[in-house]
Amino acid sequence: MSRRRLRPWLAIAVLIVAGTIGASFVIETAALGGDALDGRVVGSHYYVGSRGGYTEVAQVLWILSWIHGVAAWVSFPFGLLGGWWLLTHSIFPAAMVGRAPGRASTRIGAIRASGPIAWSGSPGGVVGSVNMTIGMLGVAIYPGGVVGTPRFMTPFAIRTDEIRQIKFGRRRFISSTIEVDHEGIDVPSPIFFYGGQGSALGRALAALAEHPLDSASRDAVRSLPPVGGPPGSVPASLRATGLLGIAAAAVIALIGLLLVVPQFGLIGVLWTAFASLIALWRARQYRRYGW
Repeated sequence: MSRRRLRPWLAIAVLIVAGTIGASFVIETAALGGDALDGRVVGSHYYVGSRGGYTEVAQVLWILSWIHGVAAWVSFPFGLLGGWWLLTHSIFPAAMVGRAPGRASTRIGAIRASGPIAWSGSPGGVVGSVNMTIGMLGVAIYPGGVVGTPRFMTPFAIRTDEIRQIKFGRRRFISSTIEVDHEGIDVPSPIFFYGGQGSALGRALAALAEHPLDSASRDAVRSLPPVGGPPGSVPASLRATGLLGIAAAAVIALIGLLLVVPQFGLIGVLWTAFASLIALWRARQYRRYGW
């Protein structure tokens, strides 16, 4: 297996290990009535601590709790790093993939060589099913088209002759948006940028839309495979990530049912209900998209 294909599996493994250590530490702490990191040793007596209270336990249990707690704190940042890598290199890119992923670099080069930048900034927006706030999605407009750069991810391109229509409106009732209906191959259509009709971004995009898509270019774009690729093209690592998300939400719901509800009442009920809804939603997404 190549190094590139190995990376998602390594990130998944790190996330599983960190999550398992953290979840088991929570369960162990609940079972003992506290943990050794918050506890103390008085003479030959060993106490685990929780919210200012102490419970005496056997020496071996105290030592195991201390080791477990250190392992949980050490593995936690690695788990966050593994989750961040999966999101930015696997899950989000898969949610933004167009009809011909992997061809963006030459298209971007041609657009950047088409002339001076008409506008650039980081307005944020929605690409595929990924919503990026201001600062997380960069946009540069050239005479030859639009180059979008999601932060920490691969840029995409939309040529001027691929833009069908620019619409101005609101998304989710609160944000002014610029909808770009296009026939590009890097990302699905439409995409949304945050901004109004009178903004510099809106005016620059409207100017690009004045160039119609010629019939030869339209036929060439439509001859490409459907968005998302053929059935069964979802990488195994991405399917594994989807199952991991379902399992994690289910474990959190189980912890809420067995531990949080008895101790915190209504808060535990809300915890369990929320985690259960996430698990069901993730399962529905997995069934629908295969990941």
